[in-house]
Amino acid sequence: MAKQSYERIANKMYADNLRHVTGVIGHHGATNEEELNECGLSLFGSKWRGVFARDEKEWRNRSGKPYRIVNLDSRSGGMGGTHWTGVADDLVYCSFGEGGKLTTGGNFRHVDDDIEQTYSEENCGQRCLAWLMVYEKNPFLAKLV
Repeated sequence: MAKQSYERIANKMYADNLRHVTGVIGHHGATNEEELNECGLSLFGSKWRGVFARDEKEWRNRSGKPYRIVNLDSRSGGMGGTHWTGVADDLVYCSFGEGGKLTTGGNFRHVDDDIEQTYSEENCGQRCLAWLMVYEKNPFLAKLV
């Protein structure tokens, strides 16, 4: 099967998941830590690690629960929230096309320029959960979203 066919499958799965997550959250606007944590726990159960700010070290731990959401803002900055990113194992999803991989030291290496979210949309939290759902079903397809 050609790469474009796999990308079509991955993007359809992602779009279907986004509709589902938006229904569970109850809106398609900006989300807060509590909404994302509650939805993540209901979707992933014991595989859900939680919602973190970028300066919290717990999200970088690779053992145990593989799914989490990390805000690009720091907790000490009030976590008003700049942008949510999804993290599954060592893969990082960003709906603005800045996804990548975590290195052994827990640093970020940029590997993805694919943009799913426009700058006028505020649903990055829902998009992270939708992407994590794709990853759970098929990590290979998640890399194509």
